[in-house]
Amino acid sequence: MYVRLTYCKFSPANLQEALRVYKEEIIPILLKQQGLIDVQMMEPVDQTEDYISMTQWSSKADADLYDSSGTYRKLVSMLENYFAEKPVLKVYNVEKVMIPTA
Repeated sequence: MYVRLTYCKFSPANLQEALRVYKEEIIPILLKQQGLIDVQMMEPVDQTEDYISMTQWSSKADADLYDSSGTYRKLVSMLENYFAEKPVLKVYNVEKVMIPTA
């Protein structure tokens, strides 16, 4: 599984509109992407920290296709007017190490 984390610092005056665009416009597009397992927006407890958009992908190929198709850049551009700083993308390979108990 692959995880893509986009660290976003939004302008305080634009925060609510940015979150609306994410929920109402970006998530529906994400849900149509091949191999997407999950999408979440993590809100910082300390409001001086970044919001983190997390997408989980079933394979590296699916994550790469999402990126190379231009969809990721298109979705980031939908929020560009709301950023206080340029967003930062980090990609991780995830290996499950904890087995849930009943």
